[in-house]
Amino acid sequence: MARLTDDLYEMSRLEYDAQLVNRRQLDVASTVKDALATVDGGESVRVQVATGLVVRADRRRVEQVVANLVENALRYGAPPVVVTAHDDGAEVTVCVSDEGPGVLGDDRDELFSTLSLTGLPRRTPSTMGIGLALVRGLVETMGGRVWYEPTECEGARFCFTLPSA
Repeated sequence: MARLTDDLYEMSRLEYDAQLVNRRQLDVASTVKDALATVDGGESVRVQVATGLVVRADRRRVEQVVANLVENALRYGAPPVVVTAHDDGAEVTVCVSDEGPGVLGDDRDELFSTLSLTGLPRRTPSTMGIGLALVRGLVETMGGRVWYEPTECEGARFCFTLPSA
């Protein structure tokens, strides 16, 4: 409940205040590890992130993004849930993938819209649909991009980029 309240507050602030982020150099591997420590079931997530990947972003916001994507993978997907990252020189791409049913329907463009539950399996009634909109807002505010891509077999893969430091 506390995380939902925080997410609602952050969404309202994002709409009016792009100064939400405090960009600093941060290590992606340690940030992912810290984010997983806040997620129920986070200990079951496989992390394939090399040490030494550094981005310029807000640590708390990146932790929020990773935690949200991992929570969604654990809630809607199926194991294994895997976090990967790679650096192409200009930006670091972080992906969270699972082997669940993936996003259903032709509504993938609406995934990152506020309060959209389109295309997602209805396994839990407690979802509000604000998480992916918050992810998009935070990532874009930090100078990155976010997207969904289906995997080759079953599953979902949500990725975001952040500027390399």
